[in-house]
Amino acid sequence: MIDGAGARIERSSTLYLEETGGYLPLKRIAVVNGVADFSVSALGLKAGQAFKVKAGFRSYTGLIDVVFEVA
Repeated sequence: MIDGAGARIERSSTLYLEETGGYLPLKRIAVVNGVADFSVSALGLKAGQAFKVKAGFRSYTGLIDVVFEVA
């Protein structure tokens, strides 16, 4: 997590994820000192197709969309 100036927010929290395609095995992940790590697979998608993973908090969903393109 970063603030408006681009500095990392060193806090711990829970991040909620939602995919628009592909396969996301965990929908809720821990953020430790501002850093989170998750895996996503392009299950059933072909090269050139893209999908999003939406990330947010329980009360503030869809804070950011991360776009993945299948290579």
